Amino acid sequence: MAGTRRRSRISDTASRAASALNDRGHVEDLATRPAVDVPSSIDSSSRASSPESKSTIGVCKRCNGVVGHFFNSWHKITGTYYLPAMPGSYSSKLEPHGKQKAATIGTDLDGCLIQPLACKCTDVLGFHAVDAPHEKAYFR
Repeated sequence: MAGTRRRSRISDTASRAASALNDRGHVEDLATRPAVDVPSSIDSSSRASSPESKSTIGVCKRCNGVVGHFFNSWHKITGTYYLPAMPGSYSSKLEPHGKQKAATIGTDLDGCLIQPLACKCTDVLGFHAVDAPHEKAYFR
């Protein structure tokens, strides 16, 4: 979501061109027109930035249900699983599904006990590390 603009360039250009024409269809000299002060609150918020205001909505591909709101920054754990980079900055609607199991040997989660998490349609989309060795406590 980088590089978004609050106003499109097309509408900026169109409004400038329209304001340059007077009622009779003649072009005015823009240098002779007085500048207009615009309140700073239009372009910027007075609220401090928070992870919630920069969150992304997670959606299940299978049922299109919302599975949570996440700060859009991730740590890659395995080939297909990622952890939110800012713990506590997200809300998940995924529910425990099935039995807890040991993580696959040879992965970053080796030695952890994981609980699969599923969407309301029972499609497993993630996991929760229920127990982890001391050196992998950040997975909890």
